[in-house]
Amino acid sequence: MRRCTVEPYVDVVGTARQRGTALPAVGSVVPIGDLGASTDWRQALTGVDVVIHTAGRVHQLANHPQVPLSDYRSVNVAGTVRLAQQA
Repeated sequence: MRRCTVEPYVDVVGTARQRGTALPAVGSVVPIGDLGASTDWRQALTGVDVVIHTAGRVHQLANHPQVPLSDYRSVNVAGTVRLAQQA
């Protein structure tokens, strides 16, 4: 796994739903699939000391009111809890 050095001792690893996703300023991207209670973060967390979690489902609630609130909770709550547990 190639890592991008941002500062002398900082390597940045990103995650994405799909393989082949490119992220600027990230040395490697680990595909994790969809976020939720069963997301397996272990490969992305290997050797990681600090996690900055910014992923979530936003803005669609106002634009797509037919999407159930449970979809948002699955990603924003259960997916985040799973990351915290595995970290």
